[in-house]
Amino acid sequence: MSKTQKIHGLISNFKHKQRARKLRRPHLHVVPEGARPAPKTPSLTAKYPFYGLLGDLLRVIMPHTEADQMAIASQFLAGIANLIGRGPHFNVGPTEHHLVLYIALVGTSSRARKTTALDVVFEILRGIDEIWEAHCQAGGLSSGEGLIARVRDRDQSGTDDDDGEGPAVTDKRLFVVETELAQPLIVMRRPGNTLSTVLRRLWDRGRAETLVKKNPIKTTDAHVSLVGHITRDELLPNLKREKKNGLANRFLWFFVKRSKDLPSGGHLPADELAPLILRLKKVVAFARTVGEMQRSKKAEKLWRRLYSRLLEEHPERAPTVEKLRDRATAHVMRMACVIALLDMKSTVMVQHIKAAMAMWEQVEASIDLIFTRQNR
Repeated sequence: MSKTQKIHGLISNFKHKQRARKLRRPHLHVVPEGARPAPKTPSLTAKYPFYGLLGDLLRVIMPHTEADQMAIASQFLAGIANLIGRGPHFNVGPTEHHLVLYIALVGTSSRARKTTALDVVFEILRGIDEIWEAHCQAGGLSSGEGLIARVRDRDQSGTDDDDGEGPAVTDKRLFVVETELAQPLIVMRRPGNTLSTVLRRLWDRGRAETLVKKNPIKTTDAHVSLVGHITRDELLPNLKREKKNGLANRFLWFFVKRSKDLPSGGHLPADELAPLILRLKKVVAFARTVGEMQRSKKAEKLWRRLYSRLLEEHPERAPTVEKLRDRATAHVMRMACVIALLDMKSTVMVQHIKAAMAMWEQVEASIDLIFTRQNR
């Protein structure tokens, strides 16, 4: 072997050792806070969760909006369930679960197009129920008493409330929209404020009351749904108490972002939406005839397998973060029932549970992203 060949061999051997060291060296990749991606949302061509009418609506809408598809889907489910009313429900033992959904959309900034998604939902629901549009929407939560007053009963004497709030409310549907969810969270921290307690009771059973001597008010069979928008920077410092007392786990959390850039804006195609909205009107008329909802035999078998998985504890997670998953079974079944109604079914089928589970997986991914990863 010549001297030149020996030198080339030594150089080659040196380069090989350098490459081996690089492979053994741990690779640390720090992702800037604002650059973390949102959980991957299912393709619009997938069967779940964009199944049936909801899938058809999204396939028409998404090319014409910058909004996140999960932001539209989640707010639509909450809105249509509230518009339908309190009739459809499922039982867990003696407890009735009505289709009340609390949705929280979290973005890194206002550029996540959360309100744009809500505007799309209202555009779809426009004209289906004029009473709901005119009288059953509200915002500006500040106290539990104020919320009860919007869906109040008659007083104990059987006469209308005489506390200055006006007569008893006959339509107990209320769709609450808080595009600045930070404000109610701040209000809840004030001593004596009952808003958090009332929201929890309304999610559970649709019943709440004020225990005061003068002019007590109460509501029963209320059907109150809530949609809130907030950025992650606003959410984290203001939710500490609500994570412990159980309000936070009554929300379905979705981390959302802008889906695309449309410099010239977007306009929903009215001609394509018209037949879908006609289908939606038929869905509402059908759903209002439905009472207790059951699972089919095949859906029951699937639910038994999923139930223990949803209740499974994860000790590696922080306890306050793990608490956000405590009501997973109720959330999944409520969503499954709404999806079944969109299919004009009073019985929950396998595909409806799978669709709801796909949305719940988005919630779990969002919880991890919102409440855990910012500390890594």
